[in-house]
Amino acid sequence: MPAGRPAEVLALLSGILAHPAIIAQATLKSADIQFISGNIPEAIKSYGLFISVKANDVEVRDRNHLLIYAAFFRPEGQRQIGFVGASQIAGGEVTIASKSASYAARNEFPPPDTTTVAG
Repeated sequence: MPAGRPAEVLALLSGILAHPAIIAQATLKSADIQFISGNIPEAIKSYGLFISVKANDVEVRDRNHLLIYAAFFRPEGQRQIGFVGASQIAGGEVTIASKSASYAARNEFPPPDTTTVAG
């Protein structure tokens, strides 16, 4: 950090941390953590928030993959809590969409192992 300029560095960092694309991906990662930890109702809400609002803030290159990723897990969670009629996207569709996404998006949000997710 340049001497005498910590405020400038902190302002720069806070701008990066608050970048809409990072917030959008944090929303999706929160949904994953909620899903894995068994907090399915909150995961469903977070996946829905990502799909309906936050996805537009993600880079175009990653948007399709992340939308399909969220659209895979949201109905999976709905089914787990007994919601009848939740449509399901096949895990293979997530795999296909991931091929056009960035390396970072593919690895942060990998295609699901459908043998362990569906039940």
